[in-house]
Amino acid sequence: MADDDTKITSVTKKNMAIEELKKAILTGELEPGNPIREEKYSELLDVSRGTLRGALNSLEDQGFIDSFANQGAFVTNLNKTKVQELYDLRKLLETHALQIGLENNCYDNLSIKKMQHAVQKMGDYEEEEEFLNVIRSDISFHDLLCSEVNHDLLSKLFNTLVTLSKLCMARLKVNDLEIIRDEAQHREILDAIRTKDFSSAKDLLQSHLNDARDHLLEHIGK
Repeated sequence: MADDDTKITSVTKKNMAIEELKKAILTGELEPGNPIREEKYSELLDVSRGTLRGALNSLEDQGFIDSFANQGAFVTNLNKTKVQELYDLRKLLETHALQIGLENNCYDNLSIKKMQHAVQKMGDYEEEEEFLNVIRSDISFHDLLCSEVNHDLLSKLFNTLVTLSKLCMARLKVNDLEIIRDEAQHREILDAIRTKDFSSAKDLLQSHLNDARDHLLEHIGK
């Protein structure tokens, strides 16, 4: 029983370390390229170095950090090429999901309600300037676009892109720049999905992703 309690405590501390570091990265407390020193952060987070290493491994798998032999862990760096590649892939993947979803009637009333809820929360958080929640609601909408089509590999591929998307959006906040208030764009995409108008939905989705990409490219690295 004691061993089980120790394991539970270790897992809990690891998860806590993951969430604290993730929050620090997304809020800009830890900026792209910053080192994450084991001695410093094991003390700050009150965890063992072994637990911290486990947290860092998980964050590396999620794309938040990069690790280098004999150098340690660093917050994932962003550049214009990475942003361009990210949004190229998102356009391909999400457009394909949209096509599958509409051709196979995957977006039922429940799916539409979940997307509508995400858009509503996005608008609320934009008004309240709750930046991290705006990111979560935005990602939630696009995740539903992909996950509701019941294509496991497509959903997994989208999830690999989510972290970089979050990091890109967080860079705007770090640089004290305005995020694009795009609740209206998401509502237009949702309306086209609701009426099963693939052509309009595709054009609106790609225009939205292009706008997000261009906004980031304008400011990345500043």
